[in-house]
Amino acid sequence: MYEVKLKNEVLQVEKNKDGVKVNGQYVLMDNVKSGHKTFHVLIDNTSMTLELVSWDPLSRMISLIVNGKAVDAQVSNEQDLLLEKLGIAQTKVHLASEIKAPMPGLILDVLVNEGDTIQKGDVLLVLEAMKMENSIKASSAGVVKTVLVEIGQSVEKNQVMIQF
Repeated sequence: MYEVKLKNEVLQVEKNKDGVKVNGQYVLMDNVKSGHKTFHVLIDNTSMTLELVSWDPLSRMISLIVNGKAVDAQVSNEQDLLLEKLGIAQTKVHLASEIKAPMPGLILDVLVNEGDTIQKGDVLLVLEAMKMENSIKASSAGVVKTVLVEIGQSVEKNQVMIQF
């Protein structure tokens, strides 16, 4: 069972061997993948084009384009719903407050400065270890508070390099 929260409505979706139920009613549903992230979906004889824009498994937010219109939804599974019911749902995502060296190495490049706003996936610095260059990326969005390393500096494993 899944709960899908849209802007103005909440849908209870259940898939079993007999089909798909939405809010307790079976719906006729078929889909065909028509591109990398694009699907043609038929629900109760209504045709839709659906494109997956993004999926964040941590927050369980999905962004879609349905027939040319942007739609955002939060998808909760049975475990999420049970935790919420018990009052122990995760209230906030724990974000990394620092970037540590994953291995000993040499800093080849620092691509951020104190005060820079970064996005998840941005390359922060380049670390050479065992004759290989490793791009160290941001695990979440934030603002760089302190850069503790400089180009040419050697670092040890787990040494703090950047703080947020």
